[in-house]
Amino acid sequence: MAVDKILRTFDPKKISITFLNIIVTGIAEGDFVESTGEDGFEMRKGSAGDEDRVNKNETGRDVNITLMNTSITNDAFSAAFAADAANNTGKGPLTIKDLNGTTLLFSSQAYIKKKADWTRGDSAGTTVWNFRAPQVVENVGGNA
Repeated sequence: MAVDKILRTFDPKKISITFLNIIVTGIAEGDFVESTGEDGFEMRKGSAGDEDRVNKNETGRDVNITLMNTSITNDAFSAAFAADAANNTGKGPLTIKDLNGTTLLFSSQAYIKKKADWTRGDSAGTTVWNFRAPQVVENVGGNA
């Protein structure tokens, strides 16, 4: 029996990113969002060769969002970080959703880890913002 092949489409314009009610605009070309985490399990080995695993119960992710230097979202993220440093008011929802697929990342208590590193030169560059997203609900999915 033949398997029907479906032409699927990824559209970077259909990636929706929000943080603290800031709608992220001015994303960089190439890879513009990255989610990384710890190992979910740790292996333990006994002297007789037995192996066990330990569930690390890790639910957090580090998220990097790369913007163009010209993005006004840089101003909004700078203000959010400054408010957090002054008043501890910079944690809140981070949502990354593929509107044309099933990939989703959500954390209700995310925060910007540090001021963004930046450079300026004779061509338009990028600014990378580093977030910590604890207690993430995440699905790494496909596209329609």
